[in-house]
Amino acid sequence: MKIMKSITKMVTGLCIALLLSSVTASAKTINVTRPDGDGNITGSLFYAISLAVPGDIIDCSAIAGQTIITLSPGMFVAFNTSNVTLNGSGIVLENPVSVDASYVTIRNVKFQNSTVPFVAVKVGEYAYSSSTVVENCIFTGYTMGACIHFMSAGDYYVRNCIFENNHNSSTMSGIITTGQPGNMRNMYIYGNTFYNNTGGAIFAGSGSNVYVGGNVFYGNTNIAFEALSIKIQWRAAVHEAITSPIKQLP
Repeated sequence: MKIMKSITKMVTGLCIALLLSSVTASAKTINVTRPDGDGNITGSLFYAISLAVPGDIIDCSAIAGQTIITLSPGMFVAFNTSNVTLNGSGIVLENPVSVDASYVTIRNVKFQNSTVPFVAVKVGEYAYSSSTVVENCIFTGYTMGACIHFMSAGDYYVRNCIFENNHNSSTMSGIITTGQPGNMRNMYIYGNTFYNNTGGAIFAGSGSNVYVGGNVFYGNTNIAFEALSIKIQWRAAVHEAITSPIKQLP
């Protein structure tokens, strides 16, 4: 009996190892080599996203710092495949981004003056999305809505980003979560800077559980909730991380 259990464990371990190795082997880096073009143009950002499978990295270093130009100004840059990473290398996006998949990471992108009102990055509108990461990004020049809008259940991370010169008279200039109790889980907001914005920096919608720490808020006006510009809706909770406290600058 012990021998059979040992054999079963060995076979199970081998199967898991083979599965992981096959996933790793299939993962690849897809290079974006031109700033223009939509989904049918080889080398464009949209084309790279259409090719991506779980585990892939979309790399924009070949067009670092350039503005993405599309034939359809209002078209969303849509991530519908899970476990995909975008290394933006400082590209400038004026098109909005939608994420309807899990384990998507968006890194080193400058979002400015979206051609579509109300959002720069929209997560979980049409499909369940969890473990979305937005890091080392800049959001600037938005006047009609939130920079980042989390809409469905999941764990979300916004870290080391800059939100500057976004002007909205409501509570939606920065990061917002919406949904009903039970439809939202945890959001982690760490190490970000909110500067010279009109409107709320963080809006914790109904049912959300928000953890904040190490963020810097200064030069903001028409804030939504006290000096830190955090508004809490019914059945939402905001927690300050003791090891990484919020900083309020004059």
